Amino acid sequence: MTLTLSPAAASDAQAMEQLIRQAMAPCYARHALQWDSAAFHLQLATTRNHWLYWHGQLAGVLRYQQDGQALYLRDLHIVPTLRGQGLGGMALAQLATLARLCGNTAIRLRTFADSPALHFYLRHGYQQVRQDGPLAGLAYPLSR
Repeated sequence: MTLTLSPAAASDAQAMEQLIRQAMAPCYARHALQWDSAAFHLQLATTRNHWLYWHGQLAGVLRYQQDGQALYLRDLHIVPTLRGQGLGGMALAQLATLARLCGNTAIRLRTFADSPALHFYLRHGYQQVRQDGPLAGLAYPLSR
């Protein structure tokens, strides 16, 4: 069985924010950052937002944005009870397929350089291309 992406409805904004905010809380705390709910909701309106399902169970969230020749991954979070089962890698594979179909040449993202997420993306073929303070910029080139 594969991981299923289901478009999120506008009415899902609060639930999506809660899942993402909870997942990001340790990084925000380490860097003394405050969550900005208003900014999150503004960005939510400009991204494609999907719920991830595994065997009918909510498995996480995936948010991305098209910009020129690149697809920007804004959020990929797997619920804690389902981590370590390869679902994040499945989501990245589906995202790469989608990006290729849309004519993108790369997937780009930013993550905290001290986050376990950095190692996850590096294991899946992403390359660190920049460092901006606590954030690492990564890219995954897409072959056609």
